[in-house]
Amino acid sequence: MKKKKINITRILITIFIIYTIITLVNQQFKIINARRNNNILEAQIKEVERENERLKATLEGVASAEYLEKAAREQLGLVKPGERVYINQQVQETVTEEGGNQQ
Repeated sequence: MKKKKINITRILITIFIIYTIITLVNQQFKIINARRNNNILEAQIKEVERENERLKATLEGVASAEYLEKAAREQLGLVKPGERVYINQQVQETVTEEGGNQQ
């Protein structure tokens, strides 16, 4: 009777050790994957932070009076009160001929 009890105890201890080893190995793989994902996410965060800084600098430049005046003149064709606008017909014809569209 004692021999069977020893064998059952050894089997149970062996099963417990094997289960523990498998669990530990599985946990190590999960930790490795989590660290890899963490590194990827940290790199993405740094990239987004750089893009955010670039956009902040662009926004500061766009909000300046000089930029607004330049955009109003170039894109909207606006002029200051009392200014005269001269259009060079030769340059406009050259551009029209190259572009194929008449204005």
